[in-house]
Amino acid sequence: MNVMIYLKVAPLINDCPNCGNQFVGNGQGTLEVDDNIIKRTCKCDFSFEYDVNNGIEKKKVKLAIDEVLKQM
Repeated sequence: MNVMIYLKVAPLINDCPNCGNQFVGNGQGTLEVDDNIIKRTCKCDFSFEYDVNNGIEKKKVKLAIDEVLKQM
């Protein structure tokens, strides 16, 4: 994944959108970046996977995050 694409999405998922936890590792959560997929998990059970081929506009990513939060 192009780093510029990640940097557009990162501010929306660096801190857990559910509980605000900003840490990854040591049981706090995970952050995985593959070719087109960004995955963010948190100790609060937040789990988000996003395919950047769906668009990286803030509104689209935020809508995807909100859908995950509704299901929690």
